[in-house]
Amino acid sequence: SRAFALCARFEPEVIRWAAEACISLTEGEIMQGRFRRNPAVTLDNYLEIIRRKTASLFSAGARTAAHLAGAEPAVVEAMAQAGEHVGLAFQVSDDLLDVVGTPAVTGKPRGLDLRDGNPSLPIVLAMRRDPELARLFAQEEIGTAEVEAGLVRIRRAGVLGPVAELARGHVAAALTALAHLPPSMCRTALEALAHGLDERPA
Repeated sequence: SRAFALCARFEPEVIRWAAEACISLTEGEIMQGRFRRNPAVTLDNYLEIIRRKTASLFSAGARTAAHLAGAEPAVVEAMAQAGEHVGLAFQVSDDLLDVVGTPAVTGKPRGLDLRDGNPSLPIVLAMRRDPELARLFAQEEIGTAEVEAGLVRIRRAGVLGPVAELARGHVAAALTALAHLPPSMCRTALEALAHGLDERPA
């Protein structure tokens, strides 16, 4: 609603982008809810969830900003792609920090995704290798000790490297898209933002 209120002063195209982002976000949240505590969730399901729930907002914001700045259509679309990849990198790295992050640094306890039954990437990948983790994920309620045991299982499953690599891949794709911008302080700041997702403190 706030997005629509802010966009109302602009042309219909901007309003349409905001509407599409809101729809995508809602669809992503509904899809995530459908796979909550559901061990049948697949990698494709996960990627579709975060593309809709997270990346769509980053993409819409980047596209709208470029458009309102008067960029050429090709640059507007490149910035939409950059935003999408930044959003995907952000979500994947956030999933990783939920397993390996230090609460004093991240500001939140580890294991929230496992406790709440949210299909994060480390969980989705590790469940394919560890039936006991799948059983924990499916439980309606999971205690602190079980969450910690589940995190140990995720770390032992050997999935954290591929998760980090996926985040780095999206950072690289974002940087490629940002190369469509001419050199400037703004481009440097956006590149630093992208690099920062690959270097988030744990």
